[in-house]
Amino acid sequence: GSAAGWGGAVTRAQRDLGWLAKARTAGADLSKPGGVSYYLYFPDSAAAARAADAIRTADWETEVLSGRGRTEWACLATRTMLLDDTAVEETSKRFATISASLGGHNQRWEITPRS
Repeated sequence: GSAAGWGGAVTRAQRDLGWLAKARTAGADLSKPGGVSYYLYFPDSAAAARAADAIRTADWETEVLSGRGRTEWACLATRTMLLDDTAVEETSKRFATISASLGGHNQRWEITPRS
């Protein structure tokens, strides 16, 4: 069946942990691996592609998405993983570092726990 989705701004790992707690409170079963998608935003397609290349080396699937009328491009990174506090904190910090190094900004993420 379809799973509910939760999302959050990925500006600070601490904020991400708050979103993870909200997902738990809303009834998400995070004891099993689930899908997660991170969106990193960049001023151009070249920076988004470089981010995708860097993220792909850590066993993430990546896709560069056009700005669709906006001036920014997104790197979408998806993976199935166990979503615990440590994993979310480490992933958020790593992606924030990659994003900042390439002129990117404000990432967001979504989880879709398996029911």
